[in-house]
Amino acid sequence: MDKIKVAIKKIIVFLYGMVFKEAPGPKANEFIKNLGYVALTLGIAKALIFVFQIVVARILGVSEYGKYTVIFSLSQILYIFLTLGITGGFVKYLSEKEDKKGVTELLSTTAISLSSIGILVVSAMLLLSPHLSALLQMPQKYFLAALLLAIVCGIWTYSQTILRGLKKPRIVGNMHAVLNIVAFVFVVGLFYYEKGAIAPLIAISAGHIASSCLALPTFMKYFRFRFQFDLLKKIVNYSKYIFLGSLFNAGVLYFNSLLLNSFMTFKEVGLYQAYNVATMGITSFVASGLLSINFFPVASAYKRKDILFKKMNKLIIRSPLFFIGILISSVVIFVFYGKEYALDFYLLFAFSLASILMLIHLSYIWFSASINTQGAKNNAISVFISLVSLVVVGYVLIPMWGIWGAVSALISCRIVGLVVLFKLLNSMEILKKQT
Repeated sequence: MDKIKVAIKKIIVFLYGMVFKEAPGPKANEFIKNLGYVALTLGIAKALIFVFQIVVARILGVSEYGKYTVIFSLSQILYIFLTLGITGGFVKYLSEKEDKKGVTELLSTTAISLSSIGILVVSAMLLLSPHLSALLQMPQKYFLAALLLAIVCGIWTYSQTILRGLKKPRIVGNMHAVLNIVAFVFVVGLFYYEKGAIAPLIAISAGHIASSCLALPTFMKYFRFRFQFDLLKKIVNYSKYIFLGSLFNAGVLYFNSLLLNSFMTFKEVGLYQAYNVATMGITSFVASGLLSINFFPVASAYKRKDILFKKMNKLIIRSPLFFIGILISSVVIFVFYGKEYALDFYLLFAFSLASILMLIHLSYIWFSASINTQGAKNNAISVFISLVSLVVVGYVLIPMWGIWGAVSALISCRIVGLVVLFKLLNSMEILKKQT
């Protein structure tokens, strides 16, 4: 295991030197050290995710897999309303705290706030569930299943946020591994009793609950029944843009599945998800391991954002290499889905293009969020315009082209979002300093 971690670290150091033409400094070395371990644990977790998705897809069949996808997609949009972006502000300010008292005040205030918000939002959704499920054209039990998963995801997100803010990426990596191990074990067991779309959702919920327990000792160490309204106002002032950005980004990631469900059948949704997992799944590994867990806390504490911005621009130039890797890997992954999931190489190429565009867009989103409140506001603007583009293009093309219309909407929305965000970043004075 240690040899693997050392090998990963050497590869990262080598790539860093190739891109930036310099040896990594103290900050970069700390980032690389953590990244090596996280890459290993997330690599295991991501491998299990692929196995989980393939097993679920093969056992359920295309139509039931599509049904599972619609419920899961809805849950990922609903859970944003349970956190209201406060977790984003929490991790930013927590990463800047160095004293125990400051950590305690911040953690306690956000925990009490999120618990109160969660109870109110869940109560409202339960009351409105008959109307919301009718609006979304799905049975009420599917809406309630999505809401249950959203609650579990909200708890897991806050648990992970505590560890990210305190710069404990190794435990975060372990959370991902435990989540997927438990989910895989549960889904195999549940399929002996029930082979419907609900079984994998129960398994995912069990994985989230089990892995959240890893953050419990840290939570108990700092939590006290204290609440500071002024501190909450500061967090909310920053987090309102994180909330909007997260909501719009969730829309970009998952709204296509709901659109396909409205215009097509569960079969098209299932096939769309297979292509999506084979390509976007690889990108999400990089996004969660490199950007969310490691990069954002380090970037938040990094003083010279202008230097970091220039380094990022150099790295993005190498993105065609990532695209080739995604395309080759996705072909191998998709073959395992079986004959029921027809492989169209041109469609896979389009999904791979959408995947690399998503990775570039997310890279600048996390960087922008690390700068200040204006950076978070820029993200909200960028992702909102992306979502508008996705919805407009999707509504026009999906009824005519089906899955091709959905992936076209994905590509166009990421290009639009990138152009907007890059313009906004270049207009920020903090990034115009001379290095």
